[in-house]
Amino acid sequence: MKGMDFGNSPVRQGKVVPASKHEKSKNTSVAESSDSKAEKINDIEDRIDFLREDLKGGSTGKASVMGVGKQITKLEAELKKLRAK
Repeated sequence: MKGMDFGNSPVRQGKVVPASKHEKSKNTSVAESSDSKAEKINDIEDRIDFLREDLKGGSTGKASVMGVGKQITKLEAELKKLRAK
């Protein structure tokens, strides 16, 4: 039947920004799409803080400034969308 939704709708179900190479190398945990809105917001805020620390030199490894900057931008955009809901 048209209009029936069994959880497979194209409507956004709660996208999570995947970890970048830099975050994967540091074993950064990422929220699941099934997590609550508050957990996703907290996760994104933490990830942004960690990435900013890495840019300031708090990381033991060398971070690609452009890559980390792009990841921060993606995370901030997703955070803005989550807070607007």
